[in-house]
Amino acid sequence: MPAAIQKLGGEHGFNKVKKWNVSQLLKDLGILVARYKDGWAITDHGKDKLAELGLLDESPTKSPQIALRAILPQISDDQSRIFVEEAVQALEYKLLRSAVVLSWVGAVAVLHKKVFDNHLHDFYNELKKSFPKAKPIKKLADLGDMKESNFLTVACSAGIFDKNIKGELEGCLKYRNGCGHPNALKIAPHRVASHIETLILHVYEPFT
Repeated sequence: MPAAIQKLGGEHGFNKVKKWNVSQLLKDLGILVARYKDGWAITDHGKDKLAELGLLDESPTKSPQIALRAILPQISDDQSRIFVEEAVQALEYKLLRSAVVLSWVGAVAVLHKKVFDNHLHDFYNELKKSFPKAKPIKKLADLGDMKESNFLTVACSAGIFDKNIKGELEGCLKYRNGCGHPNALKIAPHRVASHIETLILHVYEPFT
């Protein structure tokens, strides 16, 4: 591969490359490249660096990753923040299924705290209308015992968000369920980015 790099440089008029110790230069790049039996390859870290320099199209998950990291200081609840931190880390390491699940769990934790701290009376009134046998909500953890789909329904009825946002969040819940269990669902960066951007727009930004 070093010889191929030198040849390519010469073909493009960059003759100085022929005097370079390309093997050593590649080694000096550290985690940006990796050496395999059949040659060198650019790692995901290397691709991110190239995108940062404007030499490669940016990963579709890069913007949500940056946005989530910017939101972290605004999340006062430690448990919620931990899930979001791990979602960011999952994006950094291209663990797409994990990013989908963790970003959802963090978003639900944010919503639970917002309801419990600011809207519990209205929420509980609507809960009793829709689910008469529901248990009283005395502590934050009681919201976590609800089915997430039921929680979204009641939160919408209580005016915490409107039916359009409820529809968006139900889509995120469905996608989270697909990513959280072994199945044939294919995961792609653009779809994951869309999932996380929806959560940023409709949960993280307005409720943290």
